[in-house]
Amino acid sequence: MTTETQTFLGGVPKEAVADLIGKFIHVPTNMVPDPENEGEEVNAWFAGQVAGFDTATLAFDFRDLTFFEDKGEENMHILSVLTTDGISYMLSDGHVEIKVLTKEEFDVMLTEHLAKQALEAEGERQIQERIAEAKAEASNVIQLPQKKILLPGEDN
Repeated sequence: MTTETQTFLGGVPKEAVADLIGKFIHVPTNMVPDPENEGEEVNAWFAGQVAGFDTATLAFDFRDLTFFEDKGEENMHILSVLTTDGISYMLSDGHVEIKVLTKEEFDVMLTEHLAKQALEAEGERQIQERIAEAKAEASNVIQLPQKKILLPGEDN
């Protein structure tokens, strides 16, 4: 295996991303802010062939609807990788791990990932099928009317 791994703490330099153009990469670690939970991070991993990159400067904080300048904070600078499937992936300004793969390594990784997804989907389908069967069986149970034993002197 000819995988080359680069780990960055504190962001990926633009020059390093520029060197990736045309290469197949797998980014298994890319810790970015969780948009749903302030202060939390999620691992936004991805893989693909690098078509290019872009940089953006955000002056507005969409979470609290204020400008960073008004809060005495610096603007946010974002570096993103664009892959040949047309998707742009934001790179963390913290912990990022980038693996450069050969085309063959990428194809194997993609095939394994798709096979795992197919197995998980089949497992979920089987679970849902069993739940439906159990519900159908439960609705087929015959309910017998409650019989009351009358003692002498009692009415219906």
